[in-house]
Amino acid sequence: MENATTKRIVSKIGKLQDQIRELQMWKESAMVVLKDWDEVWEAAGKPVKYGDSKSKSVREYLTAAITAINDCVDCANGRESEWGDRAENAFNFLHRFLLNGND
Repeated sequence: MENATTKRIVSKIGKLQDQIRELQMWKESAMVVLKDWDEVWEAAGKPVKYGDSKSKSVREYLTAAITAINDCVDCANGRESEWGDRAENAFNFLHRFLLNGND
C-alpha cells in the first residue's frame, strides 16, 4: 500500500515540477515582452498619462503623431483651406505635435 501511495506522491511531485518549469519559462518570456515594451515606450519619448499603461500611452502618442502627419500632408497637398492656414505653414502641425506630444 505504501508503495502505491509513494508512487502517486512521486507522480504528483513530478507534475508540479513540470508546472513550475512551464511557469518559469512563461515568466521569462513575459519579461522579454515587457522589456521590449519599455524600449518602444522610450523610443516614443516616454509618453505617459498617470494611471495609463505604457502601451496605451504609446498608442495614443502614435495616433496623435499620425493625425499630425496626415494634417501636414493634407495641408501640403493644397487642402489647407480646411484649417484656414496657408500652405507654407503645413509643418506647424508637426512642430506643434513635437512640442506638445499628444496633450
